[in-house]
Amino acid sequence: EVKQIKNTIRAFSPQKTLTQNIIEKFEIFDLLDLYVIAIVPVIVFFRIPFTAGVDVDGLMNLPDGADAFLASLAGTLQVAVAISLLNLVAVFRVLGPLLITVVQMVSDGLRFALIILVVLLGYTNGFYALLHFDSSSEELAAIDFDYSYTSIITELSLYLTGQPNLDLIKPLSPVMQVGGAVLFWTFIITAYFVLLNLLIAIFNTTYERIQRNSITEWLFVRLQATIMFDRDMSRDGVIEYYKQLEDRNSQRVVRDVAGIEGIDDE
Repeated sequence: EVKQIKNTIRAFSPQKTLTQNIIEKFEIFDLLDLYVIAIVPVIVFFRIPFTAGVDVDGLMNLPDGADAFLASLAGTLQVAVAISLLNLVAVFRVLGPLLITVVQMVSDGLRFALIILVVLLGYTNGFYALLHFDSSSEELAAIDFDYSYTSIITELSLYLTGQPNLDLIKPLSPVMQVGGAVLFWTFIITAYFVLLNLLIAIFNTTYERIQRNSITEWLFVRLQATIMFDRDMSRDGVIEYYKQLEDRNSQRVVRDVAGIEGIDDE
């Protein structure tokens, strides 16, 4: 009866859409590889004339800010290459399971990052409304502090790193300091409470769950990398690898019907 229930639920489980299948095929490391492949020719194309002493701006009539944009691409390219190397290092058992654990913990932590983002934007709007409600731009400009929206959100982000201070509300009038103090302390309490829950979730139950399955996940990644470099499908060794890959895939943490897989066949 249990097996019949399992098969029935699988039959009526929602099928994955084309978009979901594409996202699964192109994981984060694959997207980084595509980014590197696309950006390297662009950077090289502009660096060769610059190295040769050719005025690239005058030759191609580049718009203002193009140099700064290309410099940003070059900087992010170095980071993308470094992270892509982790995909190759992951095949070794010394670092593979650890990298699998870290990546999945970061994935779980993104949910808390969304909560922090909502809290951050909400309090940024609160401070901005408090400061600009009854003050003109000239009055705020006379104060020795930048009360623009980006400056406020930057200041609140620094509070999250463990550096809270009252510089944001010190230059204000005594009446506005009361409202600013209320927003300041409620933001600190709310944000740190969310961060504390993040710490407990990641370094307690999440870490134990992921660590328990990290070896299986690593073996799956290793088999994927092995097959990727062997295109001769007629070889017996490759066919055996595919069989092992299917077996390892059935043991992975991510399953279509996770709860049903845990039912004991009795």
